[in-house]
Amino acid sequence: MKKLIFILSLFALVSCKSTNQASVTPAEYQNRYGNVVLTEIVIPDQLVNRPEVAEYYKENVTKLLNSKGIKVHDSNIYLTTRKEVVDEFGGYIDTFTGEVDQAKRTQIELETLARLKSNHGIESVLYYEIRQRKANFGGYRAEWDGQTEPYELNNSDVTNFLSSLVMTTTGTTSALSLIVFIEDMSASHLYTGAGGIQLTSKLNGENEFVSVPINDLFTDENIMSFSINEAFKGILNEK
Repeated sequence: MKKLIFILSLFALVSCKSTNQASVTPAEYQNRYGNVVLTEIVIPDQLVNRPEVAEYYKENVTKLLNSKGIKVHDSNIYLTTRKEVVDEFGGYIDTFTGEVDQAKRTQIELETLARLKSNHGIESVLYYEIRQRKANFGGYRAEWDGQTEPYELNNSDVTNFLSSLVMTTTGTTSALSLIVFIEDMSASHLYTGAGGIQLTSKLNGENEFVSVPINDLFTDENIMSFSINEAFKGILNEK
């Protein structure tokens, strides 16, 4: 089980509104922790046949970090190091109960971080994920994690605006966001951020919410680029 699964509960701390929680300033991060290793991005099961999505985010997250003078190590370094440690420890599943041995798993994580630091000079670890989120809608647009989008299928701001004049609707629908989590080599929190991507459920002409087809997602690079910049703005951009 990857470390990414281990920290999903931490991702849940990010609210549906755009929330960037930083324990260091952008200058401190770039000066003290600017040698970062990527982990493997986690994507929803529905996107397993869309490898270009994961590749886009890996490539463009790396480009953004590099543009700020941050050295980025490939995810293979993290995954290989962690596998070595897991194998040496014999895993972290109790052979009698079948449950996770939390103490042993913590040991494995700390040893992985220690080896990454000593062998590669790495100063921070970046975990990232595309995950389902809730988007609040009212008037004629939905908003979440810094993103905004019409929530009716016709995708027309003009039509949605006119309909909002005669009908007031509020609520939540589903959306996708890029979530990032950065920690130092003692597993202490440095940064959590989120950037909205797209709605995955929209209102049709029958006033029912229906799923947006998979092939209609991740087709606009401007939106995908926005989600990256939004997710990292609290750690890369000085106020």
